Amino acid sequence: MDRDAGTDCLAMRTVSFTTWTALDGLGSDLVGAMWRAAMDRCGSGTLGGLSHFREGKYELTTRDGLSSSVVTALHEDHDGTLWIGTK
Repeated sequence: MDRDAGTDCLAMRTVSFTTWTALDGLGSDLVGAMWRAAMDRCGSGTLGGLSHFREGKYELTTRDGLSSSVVTALHEDHDGTLWIGTK
C-alpha cells in the first residue's frame, strides 16, 4: 500500500461546512436529529422544534401540530412523507 498516494488523494478533496444556530433561525442550538431529502430539502430536529431548510433559510415549524417541541427523530419514507419523532 502506497501511503503517499492515499495522502495525495485525500488532500485533493475539499470539505466545507456551514454552521447554523438559533440566531440563523434554528429552533435551538441543540440538534437531536437531521434529515435530508431529494430536491435539496433538509431539516433539523431540535429542542425547539423542527427547522426546515427551504430556499436558503430556515422556517421554524414548531407548534404546527407537533405533540412536543423536542424533536428526536426524522425520517422520510419512500412516498416522501416526513415522519417526526418527539419526546
